[in-house]
Amino acid sequence: MQDASIPSIAGKQIHVKPQAQQRNQTQDQNLDQNRIQQLGFRLFPGVCLLCRQRSKRDFDLCPICEATLPLLETACSRCAAPLNHPGICGYCQRKPPRFTAVVAPYRYQFPIDRIIQSFKYSGKFSHGRVLASLLAEHLLHPGSTLNPNDAQPSMPDLLIPVPLHWRRQFRRGFNQAELIAREVSRHLNIPINSHLISRTRHTRVQENLSRRKRQSNLARAFTVDDHIKKGLEGLSIAVVDDVVTTGSTADAVASCLMRAGAKQVQIWAIARTPLEK
Repeated sequence: MQDASIPSIAGKQIHVKPQAQQRNQTQDQNLDQNRIQQLGFRLFPGVCLLCRQRSKRDFDLCPICEATLPLLETACSRCAAPLNHPGICGYCQRKPPRFTAVVAPYRYQFPIDRIIQSFKYSGKFSHGRVLASLLAEHLLHPGSTLNPNDAQPSMPDLLIPVPLHWRRQFRRGFNQAELIAREVSRHLNIPINSHLISRTRHTRVQENLSRRKRQSNLARAFTVDDHIKKGLEGLSIAVVDDVVTTGSTADAVASCLMRAGAKQVQIWAIARTPLEK
């Protein structure tokens, strides 16, 4: 699928397709891809990535194993940090983030953590497609098999994956957030653009850093080029990532997009870690 039409950094003139035109083009492309994928499952039936048995559906995860995934049932209404009771966590009360909400259907626990890790670090792309499909299902039907108490989130104008610095992407070979975003775009018929925001500063790996160190590590790490800021004005955007840990990356990206003129920014992720992590 091609990215939504936003002017390139090198371009001198700015030309942005109307949102309706972008969405119609995305729907046509996604319809073709859906037909191809359905044909593939008819020729090669799905196999559950957890129990290795036939999944008996167009999806590489059987219903029994899907039922074992750790749902995020009670969480902060702003950053989705797991809580014991509904409300807003202390972090968001003290310093409200720039994003409006985080949508994450699962806790970052076994076995969802293993599925994410195998996709992210071992390049098992079939696992990434399953994760993206689970996220899309949650967004389309939040009151069904995932979180029965969730309300349907408002659908954005555009999806933007969290960018990797070119050095890290070169070593890994792919950006896991971009692959998830493309699959979610296919399911939801929402345009995607992976070039609007870039990671211009090579930062330390975030995984084992504290909240304060993560925030310092991400200072001035993301930029939107001045030539393409007009393409963001007034848009509702969903930023897509695999996991939200402290919310520092999400807040840094949201701040960058809001400064560039976005109307509002949601964060969509597969899983959320507990606050203590």
